[in-house]
Amino acid sequence: MRQNLYTQIWMDNLSRIIEVMKDGGGELQLKKQDFEAAGNRLASGYDFNLTIYDANVPRIGNSAVARNLKRVLDSSDEFQCLAEGYWKINFKNFLLKIQKI
Repeated sequence: MRQNLYTQIWMDNLSRIIEVMKDGGGELQLKKQDFEAAGNRLASGYDFNLTIYDANVPRIGNSAVARNLKRVLDSSDEFQCLAEGYWKINFKNFLLKIQKI
């Protein structure tokens, strides 16, 4: 079984995620075909929600897509500096919504 199927997608979009965070939140439309090419999640879907507190990204057990995003965010020094307080990340229909709460 292959692991970290979605890590490269998140790495490719990390600079965009950081920019949205610098703006205090916003949305990024990601490419459906990138996720479908990386792995098949048709049965369980790609959607997830994360609530982050002081750069602590929770581990989501049943979502490889969320786990791979966690891996990328945890490895980013810039994210660690920006993610003070509470943040909410919602990924649905390949739209990534980032909100400071």
